[in-house]
Amino acid sequence: MVHPALLGDKLAWMTPAGITSISIDAGQHAEAAGYAAQCRKLLLDGFTPIFEWCSPRNQIVILYPRID
Repeated sequence: MVHPALLGDKLAWMTPAGITSISIDAGQHAEAAGYAAQCRKLLLDGFTPIFEWCSPRNQIVILYPRID
């Protein structure tokens, strides 16, 4: 999970652990894709956009119990 936050005038991208290498990667991608202006407006309107970030550098693996 990644979300933007306004720190002063700067848009920062964070995970639940704060600013991390994962949130920086996700933020760079989001800004390059043109999401920054929309996210800034949502934040100023009182909303918090939340994204799931999946990439080869951030693989999410969930182990499920085996059911026979």
